[in-house]
Amino acid sequence: MNGAGMSTDTIILMGVANLVADAISMGLGDYISSKAEADAVQKEYDREKWELENYPEGEYKEVIEIYETKHGVSNADATQLVGIFKRYPKLFLDTMFVEVRNLNVVSATIHLTAKTDFSASCNISTPAHASHRRSLK
Repeated sequence: MNGAGMSTDTIILMGVANLVADAISMGLGDYISSKAEADAVQKEYDREKWELENYPEGEYKEVIEIYETKHGVSNADATQLVGIFKRYPKLFLDTMFVEVRNLNVVSATIHLTAKTDFSASCNISTPAHASHRRSLK
């Protein structure tokens, strides 16, 4: 049976073309969304880095207060923890980013995310790690 006067081959071709177009659209949409999210998180990270470089004492006090109020750590212990972190600026920055902003450091998952959505739309198998495509959120 033909639909609207089209041959079976034309109908099948249109269906396949629609599936491919949907897969590409979903993949590109997720890529753009993930990239925008990663860019926003990176800006926040850069801001925290600048604050740590330019106003370190304020950042140290902020983290001490967070440890006290959010985690119930005593002032003496929180001060000691921050004292240790001071010796490792990257570790302090990453920890502060999580504690202050409740965000994770940007990871390079954008391309994997787009590939995963395209593959899922086409029902193509993806690597096992593809199910862990986002570390943000």
